[in-house]
Amino acid sequence: MQNRNLLLIVCLFLCAIGGLLIFSASGVDGHLKYGSSFLFVKKQWLGIALGVVSIGVIQIAGVDRLFSLRWLILFGAFIAMSLVMIPGVGHAAGGATRWVRLFGFGFQPSELTKIAFILISAEALGKAFPLTKERLPRLIPISVIFLCFVFLMMLQPDFGTTALLTAVFILLLWVAGLATKYFAILGVTIVALAGLAIWQAPYRMRRVLSFLDPWENVRDGGYQLVQSFLAFRNGGVLGVGLGESKQKLFFLPKSHTDFIFSIVGEELGLTGSLFVATCFAIVTYLGLQIAFKQRIKRRFFLALGISLLISLQAIFNLSVTLGLVPTKGISLPFVSAGTSSLLVFLSLIGILICLDREAEIDQSSIKNSSLSRGS
Repeated sequence: MQNRNLLLIVCLFLCAIGGLLIFSASGVDGHLKYGSSFLFVKKQWLGIALGVVSIGVIQIAGVDRLFSLRWLILFGAFIAMSLVMIPGVGHAAGGATRWVRLFGFGFQPSELTKIAFILISAEALGKAFPLTKERLPRLIPISVIFLCFVFLMMLQPDFGTTALLTAVFILLLWVAGLATKYFAILGVTIVALAGLAIWQAPYRMRRVLSFLDPWENVRDGGYQLVQSFLAFRNGGVLGVGLGESKQKLFFLPKSHTDFIFSIVGEELGLTGSLFVATCFAIVTYLGLQIAFKQRIKRRFFLALGISLLISLQAIFNLSVTLGLVPTKGISLPFVSAGTSSLLVFLSLIGILICLDREAEIDQSSIKNSSLSRGS
């Protein structure tokens, strides 16, 4: 089976698992708060449908077309991120203003930022590779764009997405050949800024303290993490059964979004949790395989950036639910509830599929050309 076909099957399977678990985790909440047990699952399947359409559109447009539109996508991302700050347009939830509501529809602009940033980074690093001292000035534009995104995201605030994009950017720079001494400077700067962000926001400090000892701070930031632990404990090896979760009954906050993996652990047990984690490992492996097939540098960095984005976001989310890192608002790709997130991640899969298909066409053309010359 071709890499792109297996990639699509695994991602759609994750989406299907997400749809089932979202219905299980949000049914009671949706019925009591909004009068519909199917509200969130309907939005999720709408996101899947739109994502599949997006995959088809990307196959028709091609990757080069996406690169030519990168500045337009970037501009749209900046406009969307700015709209969040407008009263009446930006929508607040959970102490953060991360959503935009227009004409009855809502979306999360930071999701569009992921596509824009990966496209711009891939183009810039493709031209600057390898990152010798003489080529470092070529990184100034992309660095400025990155800092602008970080500034807008921290105004929301969205510490999770900021940390995610920072990690992806640093890894891309490392692959591009940035000298070790610059990583030392970056490391000190990032630690200092992260410490400042935690010090300025008391709720972040509470999250850090609750992460260190959630049982001691259960009433002051550790409650959600403790409930997540209980969900995994209840699930055991085989789980309590699909739809039988107890933690979803208002014990575990955000059980259908950021903490959906805890419901996986409770209803499907350790077996189901390992299966979902394995699916993400397969997606990462296939994405990297597609990246290494690319002969053009910007396409290589595009595939690599997408693979890193998906894998790191999955790792961050799983680590939060397991208490390995402090709690932050970051969803599980393809599985957590969120129409805009689902649409963006399926679009990124569409780009990987297109990259793989076009790489095979290029290789076939080169092979046929060589045979023609030989004959």
